[in-house]
Amino acid sequence: MVAIRSALDAQRRKQGAGLRVLTEAINLPTLIDQLTGKRDGAPHGEFPEARWYEYEPTQSGWALEGARLAFGTYVNTAYQFEKADVVLSLDADFLSRGPARLRYVREFTNKRRVRGNADRATMNRLYVVECMPSLTGVAADHRLPLRAGEIEGFARALAVELGVEGARATARLADPVRRWIAAVAKELHHHAGASIVLAGDGQPPLVHALSHAINHFLGNVGRTVLYTDPMAARPGDQITKLRELVQDMGAGRVEVLLILGGNPVFTTPADLEFERHLQRVPLRVHVGLYQDETAVQCHWHVPEAHYLESWGDVRAYDGTVSIIQPLIAPLYGGRSTSELLAALFGEAERPGYEIVRAYWREHWPTESGSGDFERGWEKALHDGMMAGSAFDPGSEVSRLKAEPLNYSLLAELNTKPRTTYLAALRNPNPELE
Repeated sequence: MVAIRSALDAQRRKQGAGLRVLTEAINLPTLIDQLTGKRDGAPHGEFPEARWYEYEPTQSGWALEGARLAFGTYVNTAYQFEKADVVLSLDADFLSRGPARLRYVREFTNKRRVRGNADRATMNRLYVVECMPSLTGVAADHRLPLRAGEIEGFARALAVELGVEGARATARLADPVRRWIAAVAKELHHHAGASIVLAGDGQPPLVHALSHAINHFLGNVGRTVLYTDPMAARPGDQITKLRELVQDMGAGRVEVLLILGGNPVFTTPADLEFERHLQRVPLRVHVGLYQDETAVQCHWHVPEAHYLESWGDVRAYDGTVSIIQPLIAPLYGGRSTSELLAALFGEAERPGYEIVRAYWREHWPTESGSGDFERGWEKALHDGMMAGSAFDPGSEVSRLKAEPLNYSLLAELNTKPRTTYLAALRNPNPELE
């Protein structure tokens, strides 16, 4: 710790010009506040020239990039499946993947129940276009297998079929696929405002942008599709930013590198040559649970406390905050990342409990209904979540409904939705049978 503090003191005199911090993608409010020091892009207020980078090998970031293409800004997308009569999945396995999957499963299956009498029964209908089998595909009424690279052409053709202004078809599609698109477009038209089109994380940003355009065109925004502030602390293309870090390391501009969690030597793309450039950093510090490939390439490896033995906080997919409480006794005398940063950045060494409480004492949500911090804190610990901490989609929905997408209004259709009584959990479209 003495050697690391000495290096940070030298960086403090340089305003952190040679300091870089690399973390995994995080949504921990207290840790984000420690890293930014209320300064965007700087790991701490005392190091204004330093930079913080995030990299998560399992997150493409294409969903956020797609939102930026559609709206000009990063937003998080949430869906209300209990209000959707028709769902089109573009390679999105929403029933088994993603932070909201449990809620989505409950909402989707509740809407899947057959309601009404034999003459006028209703249930939702699911269309899935995917490149490999998934649980969502198994549950589909109609499933269309396509290569991953062909799904963009499908989305473009669907937008054209619907009449989305500015949409252009670029691929020649087989007759069965065109028949599929015509049937799906007809269903979406019939259920405008009560449908969902969503794209999977593995699809490129343009497919996500097209899904936003279709939802906006159909009037789904604010009903079945909601937008909130992004969940990511630093939304954007992680690979591009990581490349910037690697270039700085190779050019000798990085003097101190703090790697807080993760194993970038093993998980970063091979063409970046992260390990080779890492050797040019004079002081390399790794904080993690294991002595992995990254740890052995660093000068110092600090054992990290497991989250089950630490105090902390975390945001759910809708922004709701939960306070993490220790569930097990300390194992090996490790320290949480928040405790380590407090010690390294010159603050008094404090346990994680005090660090988390100090942050929320200043940032307690006013919507929680409790003006007494102590009562609110005890209630949050008891309930497992902090009331009033979820992001409010109202302002984002209103802004995004009105501003960014200039598409023609949905044409009035004279046809009425067709309903079919089925006792089974399958609701086929007769046009595709």
